Amino acid sequence: MLDRNVLLPFALPDTKSLRRAAANIIRDIQREHELTDQMLADRVGISAGTVANIRNEKNDIGSVTLARIAAAFGEEFLAPFQALYAPPPSEDGEPVALLSDALAAMVRAKGIKGELDSLPALKACVEGLSAHILSVERKRLRVAA
Repeated sequence: MLDRNVLLPFALPDTKSLRRAAANIIRDIQREHELTDQMLADRVGISAGTVANIRNEKNDIGSVTLARIAAAFGEEFLAPFQALYAPPPSEDGEPVALLSDALAAMVRAKGIKGELDSLPALKACVEGLSAHILSVERKRLRVAA
């Protein structure tokens, strides 16, 4: 799945992994927004054939197309691609516990000082959830292999 590179602190994804991640991005968008190949192509400025080839793991996805996808549908759809470059998941916190802490901090927050006091818990929650999402995306990439 990954090629070792002595110049970088992480392994580089191989072509198959990159194409699988790109296919997952296309499938997720089409499923969530109920878009045909042509409809998606029109939204991001590529051909319907290119959409089909990316979805079928026959074509690479360009950086401009990734940027257009993020702009049109939200950066959260890039999670399959980001998971290829994310650090290993930490064991610091369970997503449910982080959500609980953040929710408790929000409930306790009174006025601007209370809101500022809740920021560490909220940031930890966002980081924990992001790490969890990337971990799940990594698992999805392995399962599809």
